[in-house]
Amino acid sequence: MSEDFKPGTRPLLRLAGLDAVRAFVSRAEETHVIWTAVVALMLRLYQEPDAKARRESGPTDSQVVTALRVVLGENFGSEAADYTSWALVRYGCRQKPTMSALHPWEGLMFEWQQRRASAPRIALMLRDGGMEKPLKAASLESIDGWVTDPVKALGEATEIVEALFGERLVSYNLHDDGTTPAHDTLFGGLVASLLPQGRLQQLRQALVRTEDRAVWRVEYVFEDETAVFEAPARGSTMDVDAVMAAVDALMERLGRPERVYRLAPGRYNNGEIGVFVLADSGRFPEIAWRLRLPLLRSPSLADLPPGIATAAPEPLRVGARPMAPRPPSVVAAAAREAAQDDVAVATGPGATAPMSLLESQFVTPMPAPSGPVERAADATMKQLINALRRSFGAGRLLQGGRWMKQVRTEPPAWMTAGGDPVRIFYEKQETLFRKGRIGWGALVQADDGVFARGEDDLPGVLVYSEDEYFDARPMELAAIGARLLELKSAGGASDLARFAQGVRNDTGRPLGLTVPAALSAKEPFLSSFVAIRAHLPDGILAGAWFPVLIHSSSVVPMIVPSTFWPPALLQAWNERRMVLEA
Repeated sequence: MSEDFKPGTRPLLRLAGLDAVRAFVSRAEETHVIWTAVVALMLRLYQEPDAKARRESGPTDSQVVTALRVVLGENFGSEAADYTSWALVRYGCRQKPTMSALHPWEGLMFEWQQRRASAPRIALMLRDGGMEKPLKAASLESIDGWVTDPVKALGEATEIVEALFGERLVSYNLHDDGTTPAHDTLFGGLVASLLPQGRLQQLRQALVRTEDRAVWRVEYVFEDETAVFEAPARGSTMDVDAVMAAVDALMERLGRPERVYRLAPGRYNNGEIGVFVLADSGRFPEIAWRLRLPLLRSPSLADLPPGIATAAPEPLRVGARPMAPRPPSVVAAAAREAAQDDVAVATGPGATAPMSLLESQFVTPMPAPSGPVERAADATMKQLINALRRSFGAGRLLQGGRWMKQVRTEPPAWMTAGGDPVRIFYEKQETLFRKGRIGWGALVQADDGVFARGEDDLPGVLVYSEDEYFDARPMELAAIGARLLELKSAGGASDLARFAQGVRNDTGRPLGLTVPAALSAKEPFLSSFVAIRAHLPDGILAGAWFPVLIHSSSVVPMIVPSTFWPPALLQAWNERRMVLEA
């Protein structure tokens, strides 16, 4: 029996109005045939944007999506799956196999939209991961556009990577064109991205042969000290891992925390451009997991926490999504799901077909944590809050009236117009300021706007306590808040899960709820608050915890205006020491 097209190819050609009986030549030619059919169907979607008109003039959207789904399943992980998934997304499909077939950076925009991410919050998280240089305004605008409308991100993988990492990104063409692999060039570029002062000298590469092997030997001088590393000679193929390991070794010798991370490539040069970034190994992996950044495996990533999004060691094919190894139970569930053929179609802008890349081949599902949240005491945090109590208490006693006039605020228009329950704060702010006790509050969630400069005072949810136990443990409050968000995302019918569902930043805001003993025996409180710009350092909420004023007459605490913070507390805030560690 002669070889022929895969079963789904000819029906797709027929729907696209192309020659459905053309002779089969090769699998490579079949890929081009599928591409031609997909382009024809995409062009039809562009020329006839009205679904009713398309239905009257040819195949229905349902027929097209069904045919595309078959082709996607037959070609999953190949080039054909890449543009087939594009077409499915354009026709409104948002289910797991389709989203998993998208380029990892482009598919990430859909996940970020689902998770209600924002460009300022993403930029702040990257900063927490060690990317200290702020993103350019143009990059923030591009990221915001992709997250707002992820369909616009299709084909923009290279631009997405460049927008996120900017000048810290190192790109290198890894296409094997038969020339000498320049290990020294890649090494020099990676080091210069972090240490641009030009301290790397006399960098050169030579081929060294022995009786049993051949290696590329790279020599260099750094700060008057000569060093050497070797890479196996494999013809014209570059050993990227050897270069990254050499850079890591240099950083370790210098006592620096940065290591090399290799990112999934963009689309430029058919994905054969290697992209790398040097980042703090103690901070970046956790942020990479939280943002679901697609990272390739490397020596630097060998000790990543479970659940970090990783990929196979070889360069990604365009359209292949990096994924971590999954336990057998998850693999079996995915197989059952595929057998059920559960891909749904959503063609309207308000369609809400279920989708979770986190649960569908993106990262290894992580078990929900259990037991009370506990953190070790930090004497520095206790000193900081006690210093604030002393200075603020004395000043309030002597200048309370004048100080209150300086910090009094009025509720924003959106709050008064909507009858928001948190407006009670504005009625109690003077009592809080004059009589409130100072304790730590830790952020649970907040409107994304508070993480960037702006004009509006915005709401959020926090965990707080005036128990002196937390004076040295504000990070424990922050960890309780993080646990509540995990429980809320996981769902469930337990009492704890139902409590977590009360973490809402809308008109159903929590007000003075006692946190269950299952999370903390000290029973802190969960409540809403208002992030008043004038009370925050630089007008931005850039820490995981902060001092708050608490009074029995108000269920809404008040952030202590930063005008009254002692210098040591401001310094800790500005140095990012008041954030939750991984």
